[in-house]
Order: sequence, then C-alpha cells, then structure tokens
Amino acid sequence: MSRITYPTEWPAIAETVKELAGWKCTSCQVPHDDNAATGDHLTVHHRDGNPLTCASENLVALCQRCHLRAQARLLKYGPEDDRQLRMDLIVK
Repeated sequence: MSRITYPTEWPAIAETVKELAGWKCTSCQVPHDDNAATGDHLTVHHRDGNPLTCASENLVALCQRCHLRAQARLLKYGPEDDRQLRMDLIVK
C-alpha cells in the first residue's frame, strides 16, 4: 500500500481552509472540536481526491463524519466534477 503524499505547505493550506470556514464543517455546521473521538474534529477534503490539487475550489472543510461520507462517495462515484458532468449528460 502506498503512502499518500501531500505538498510540504499542506499544514498552512489546511489551516487557511479551516479558518475561511469559520472553524465549522461546511456540510453540517458542527464546530471544530480538538477531541478527535467526537467526530467533530475539522479536516480538509479534496473534492477531486488528489491531495496534490490544492486550489481553493478543490478544498472544503468537513468534520470527520462528513469527510468520511464525502470520501466514500468519491471512491464509489468519482470526483464531484465528473459526477456533475455525468448528470449534465443524462439530463440533456
């Protein structure tokens, strides 16, 4: 199993994303809790699944629970942009 590689500036990028979100999950609005056991610990999700794509539109602050749900959807259906493209093609 290979180890996921993040850019060296990832800690600062993640901190900025969390600050811009007001230290709340952008999905369920639960506030950040340093106690990771609660599931309310704030994380940063890459919408396209690539940890090297750190453009602001690709990053979203999520609590652990919402992050796991988003990651499961990503693994099952692919990146959000691809899903939207597929939906657009189906609707048209």
